[in-house]
Amino acid sequence: MCWKVPARPEPENGALIPAQYPLLSEVARRALKALQNDGIVRIRGAFVEGVVKTAVRDFRRLIDQVPPDPYGHRQVGGMADSTALSSSMSLSTLTTVPLVEEVVRSYLGADALWTFWRGYRLEPMAPRTYRAFQAHIDGHAHELKAMVFLTPTEADQQCMLYWAGTHRIDWKVERSADTVFSAEFVAQLPEPIRATGEVGDIILFDTNGVHAGQRNLTAFRDTAVSNFSSSGFIYPVPKLHLDVSATLSKQEASFYRVISDGTQPSPFPRARMSPLIEPIGSTKSFSLPQTELCRFAHEDRQKRLQPTHADGTYLVGLSVNEALYRAAHGDLNLPQYLKDVHRIVSRDRAIGRVRDLFLSVPAGPVAQAEKPQSNKELARAIRAILPSLNPESEGEISDLRDLLFDLALCVEEASRRTYLLNSLALSIITIPHAINISGEAGWIPLLNSLYTAFGFALAFEAH
Repeated sequence: MCWKVPARPEPENGALIPAQYPLLSEVARRALKALQNDGIVRIRGAFVEGVVKTAVRDFRRLIDQVPPDPYGHRQVGGMADSTALSSSMSLSTLTTVPLVEEVVRSYLGADALWTFWRGYRLEPMAPRTYRAFQAHIDGHAHELKAMVFLTPTEADQQCMLYWAGTHRIDWKVERSADTVFSAEFVAQLPEPIRATGEVGDIILFDTNGVHAGQRNLTAFRDTAVSNFSSSGFIYPVPKLHLDVSATLSKQEASFYRVISDGTQPSPFPRARMSPLIEPIGSTKSFSLPQTELCRFAHEDRQKRLQPTHADGTYLVGLSVNEALYRAAHGDLNLPQYLKDVHRIVSRDRAIGRVRDLFLSVPAGPVAQAEKPQSNKELARAIRAILPSLNPESEGEISDLRDLLFDLALCVEEASRRTYLLNSLALSIITIPHAINISGEAGWIPLLNSLYTAFGFALAFEAH
C-alpha cells in the first residue's frame, strides 16, 4: 500500500480551474489561481490597522516565557494544550482570516477544516540539515498551510524555500522516509522560491510541494502557522478567544471547529479587506507535462531519498537529555496508512506528547554537565534516568499503543542505522507510559525486545 497524493491539474493557457467551492471575491480568485499555478502565494494587507502590532506584542509575551530547545526552537500550541489563542484576541484574529477560508475551501473542497495551529520562534543557529530543515513534503495529501509572519523575513534570513510547481506531482509515499529528498534529486529542480515577507504577510502554500526551512545566524523568526486539510489529518487545536469566536458565521464556526457563544465582538473587526495578492512563483517554475509527473516522482526512487547519518555516534558527548532529544527529533521511517488516517493522527499525538511535554524542556532529569563519551555509557545512563510519564486518559493509552507498535515495526524493518537508533530511542522514552497500560501480558515481550534491541544497537556502535 502507498499513500498516493492525487496530482493537481495544471491550468491550461492560464485559465482558472473551476473552484470546488463558490468564491465570494475577485481577490480570492487571484489568490487561488496563483496557488494552483505555483503551490504558493503571498497575501499582503489582510488585516485591519492595529491587529498585527497587538498580535506581535501578545506573541512575544507568550514565546519569551518558553525556553529554547537544543535546536533553538521555542513553541506554543502544537500537540500540547495551549491558551495562546484563547488569551489573545489579536492572535485569534490573525488565525481566522475570511480570505484564507475562501481560498482553502475552494482549493481543498467544502469539507476542508482548520486542523492544526502552532506559533514558534527560530533562534539564530548555524546551518544544519534535519527534519523540516531539509527538502521534504509533509505527506498529508490534501493540505494547505498559512504562515503569518510576526517578524520581517528577508531572503538571506531563516526563510522557507519552496520549489514551485512540485505540488502537482503524484508522490508515492509508503514510509516517512519517502517524504524527504536528497540533494541529487533537488538539483533536478529549478531554483526554489524564497518565502519572504513583512510583518503581517501570509504565505499560503500546498504542503505536497517540496519545501525546506533554513537555519542561519541572522535574525530570529516568529511565525504563526495554521494547517488546513480535507484528508482527515485532524489534530487538536487551541480554543479561539471568545470575543473572536462570537464574530464567526455558522459556516466559519464549522470551518474553525468552534461554536460561537454570543459574547461581545472583537475590537479588531473581521471586516473583509482588499489585500494584495502576490504570486511569488518563478517564471522557471517546475512544469513537467502532466503525463510525466508520476514517472518523474517514481523513477530512481532510492536516489531521491535523503541519506542520513551512518551511525549513532553523533549522540556521544552530549548530555543524556539532549541525546534523547536529538534522537527522538531525528528521522523516523514510520509506515503511512492509506486507509487509516486516524491511525497516523493517533500516533502523531503520542509523538507530540513525548516531544512537547518532555523533550522540549532543556532541563531534564540529568544535569547538562553529564556527557557520556561512548554509546555504552549513553545506554547505561538512559536506563538509569528513564522518566515516568504516565498516560492521563484512555485516549493517550490508545495513542501510545499505536506509536509503540509502529516503532516496533521500524525496529524489525530498519535498513539504516539512524532510523533504527531514532526509533529505538523514542521507544525507550515511551516505554514508561506503556508499562502502565492495563497489565496486558502481550506488552511485556514487545517492551523487552525494544529495550534489548536499543541496548544492542548502542553497544554495536560503541568505540
